[in-house]
Amino acid sequence: MLALAVWPVGNFPLNDDWDYARSVRLFLEQRQFALSPEARVTLLAQALWGALFSLPLGFSFEALRLSTLVAALGGIMATFTLTRLLGGGTLVSGIAALSLAVCPLVFVLAFTFMTDVPVTALSAAALALLVASLEKPTAPLLALGTAACVAAVLVRPTALAVPVAFALAVVCSWPQPAAWGR
Repeated sequence: MLALAVWPVGNFPLNDDWDYARSVRLFLEQRQFALSPEARVTLLAQALWGALFSLPLGFSFEALRLSTLVAALGGIMATFTLTRLLGGGTLVSGIAALSLAVCPLVFVLAFTFMTDVPVTALSAAALALLVASLEKPTAPLLALGTAACVAAVLVRPTALAVPVAFALAVVCSWPQPAAWGR
């Protein structure tokens, strides 16, 4: 609803997303991946995500903004799910998700192709999947959580905090998670 108030249309860059967009354009036009010298992030997963949204109509900043808005929605839903898994009721989980949605940094950057929102969304998804794998130890949940961690790190290396935190949780709750793969 708030996105409609912003009305994020126009084929122009915002903030520094012009720099990240170059990787998407290069991938679409030459099937090569390269970071600009200015980029301080890994960006591979985000470039592929942006390219996916650019495929139907070609490269545009509008397509890249749409990709970030979709990632933001996924992050909001993952935050709700994570809060529920951690014992929050529907109201508390809704407040947590809404807090992320209206957080000024998330809200503003959701209308760009910056890495902040995608790494937050992927980290929230990874955490939700990994927490679920602690509660119900199955290989598919662990594999999906690991894949989300890898994707988050391939957007920004700071997402390495998620698998480190998960490893600490596993060590601290030993031996219960040993049931994985049953």
